Amino acid sequence: MTDITCGIRAYDPHELLCHAIADRLGFYAEEGLAVVLRDTTFTPDSELPTARYFQVACGAATVGRRAGHPWKIVFAAVDRPMFWVYGTVEDLDGARIAGYPPGSPPDLLLRKALASIEAEITPSATDAMRLGLVRAGAVGAAVLSSAAHPPTDLERLLFVGDVLRAVTTGIAVHERALTEEPELVAALVRAHQRALVVIHSDSDEAASAMVDVFGLPTERLDEMRGCFTRTGRPNVANDPELFDFSLIP
Repeated sequence: MTDITCGIRAYDPHELLCHAIADRLGFYAEEGLAVVLRDTTFTPDSELPTARYFQVACGAATVGRRAGHPWKIVFAAVDRPMFWVYGTVEDLDGARIAGYPPGSPPDLLLRKALASIEAEITPSATDAMRLGLVRAGAVGAAVLSSAAHPPTDLERLLFVGDVLRAVTTGIAVHERALTEEPELVAALVRAHQRALVVIHSDSDEAASAMVDVFGLPTERLDEMRGCFTRTGRPNVANDPELFDFSLIP
């Protein structure tokens, strides 16, 4: 077995449903891979490994690429960003919204989704904090990730995935891996592609992963399923500087 590290920025279905399925159903093992998760939230791109490493946070890889770090997205799991805005206001125009830290991928996506209106986005650390601020009346709305249970006491005001398309999760590797470890990268792609088939097959395996791994109700899978690509190729413009889908069967 080959040990490989998977860098993550969040523990939620958005980033990790493909990984969870590939791990639980033995897709990694059948490819000869032993994958270990690592939180890279506070690790600069310049300090990330280049060998036997991939990250599922493709939004972070995109930001890193624009900053000059040679990441390539080789597999797109999600191309409809899974971020929801809930609140007590009727209109987000002029609203104060509890969001993510400035410059983070979710912050950039939200600002792009709200580009046509005036809204004040204030940074907040977690889903729980953002929800608490809404309920305390400190803000009018909050951005929630796929890790959060949809609040029944607040109105759903926006789903970012309805407004824009972007590859936010999948498999991103250092460019060097494509030349030095192409078989390893291809094995990862095959395992995650098989996981996509499970997600779209409406199977018990995908639903049980939602419950067992993420503690979310199975109904959430029905809403999220349409955010996942079917083959690993996204419905967005293929920027050759950022994407290389040549390893997708």
